[in-house]
Amino acid sequence: QLAEALTFKTVSYENGNPDNYASFTAFQEWLAATYPLVFEKAELVRLNTHTLLFRLKGQDAALKPVLFSAHYDVVQSVPGRIHRSAASLKTVKCGVVAHWMTKILSSH
Repeated sequence: QLAEALTFKTVSYENGNPDNYASFTAFQEWLAATYPLVFEKAELVRLNTHTLLFRLKGQDAALKPVLFSAHYDVVQSVPGRIHRSAASLKTVKCGVVAHWMTKILSSH
């Protein structure tokens, strides 16, 4: 399934690119067809056209919420800007590079 997901050209451009939005829509349709149980059990909130937020309520409302975050787009590199992007990345123990979302996590 991962190999199939990677076939969608979901490239984000700094100023947007409406010509590319069909790839995002196609990926979302594939996601719903591939993981129907997620779409059935979770509440889907669209933060904009292409940002999907799934809310899955737990059984114990007294427990604190948990946020899992991911993205399905890639950002085209711009010469001279790579150093700025690299500053927002952090290497995790397992060797995976993950975006560090301290502002979002600390506000909740």
